[in-house]
Amino acid sequence: MQLTTLLRHPLLFILLGINLHVPEFSFYGAITPTLTLFSTIQMTEACYIAGTDSGTCYNVFETNAGIQTNVFDEGCNPTVDGKATGQCSMFCGEILSEMQTICVPKLNPTFANHTYQNKDAWVEDMFYRIVNERKALEMNETIRDMQVDEYGNEGEVTTRFWNRDEKDPDGIKFRAREGGREITECEKSFKHYMCYLNFPRCDAEKNSLIMCRSVCENYMSACKIPQWLHRCGDAKYMYADAPETPMQNPETLEFDEYLRAPFPGAPFRDYEEDDSVDPANPRVIPRCTPSVKGTGGSIHGGDMQKMCNGLIVVLVTMSVMLLL
Repeated sequence: MQLTTLLRHPLLFILLGINLHVPEFSFYGAITPTLTLFSTIQMTEACYIAGTDSGTCYNVFETNAGIQTNVFDEGCNPTVDGKATGQCSMFCGEILSEMQTICVPKLNPTFANHTYQNKDAWVEDMFYRIVNERKALEMNETIRDMQVDEYGNEGEVTTRFWNRDEKDPDGIKFRAREGGREITECEKSFKHYMCYLNFPRCDAEKNSLIMCRSVCENYMSACKIPQWLHRCGDAKYMYADAPETPMQNPETLEFDEYLRAPFPGAPFRDYEEDDSVDPANPRVIPRCTPSVKGTGGSIHGGDMQKMCNGLIVVLVTMSVMLLL
């Protein structure tokens, strides 16, 4: 894959925190993953995916005889106050158990195997492909010994996903309480980002909600993404905080060229609380995904839209394909 092709998808660079000023770079191979956009669940009115009513709002919990049960991922049970206390069986199970309703692919008899479970498996597969690709760079001893970054420039590869434990880079031993080291905050925040992106929250009117800005900000911060690459702002500057100032090369007299593309999950909306009734215990206003206090790793939160969630998933898929 040539660099010119890769540059047509600049959002991929931002996902991995890669500087666009690259001398040369190439990837090998391409595998087309299966994209699941439908589901065998149909519980409530349709929510919007890709601008059409192709999704359905699914109630995560049921309450019978005063007992709350997570019916989206039964492995998360028992559930206490909306928090999973069991071992969730789905990749996004624990994260999504914090929300009351989520938008999932709608029943389509033509694609009966396209269930929300399969979509969850697709999210997990894409997540680990991206994370492992980056970890391979961060753990590469040859690059480290040469004291260069992933582009061959003098320096080092910025550590984002690797927990600096060569024997337990994925935190498996840590989770099993056999030593090891916990995964990084970057990996945790990226998992939240992927799950919220593919399973947005629904509001009371059965509309899917765009992502909270705090989810984006937490990901950028936890993964040490350079400030000039942050894309959590408003649409005016393609979600950057301000326009870039082109620098001119004194020898060639050419100016820098900046390539922009909408960041997956954009546009964003600020998290909001209502403290008019009880200032000491403000009520969370569900106006963005996830609209849950204190979620997304170290996230702390901040118009109605028929968000193109399906289109965003496709964009992420197309970009990830260039990595493989």
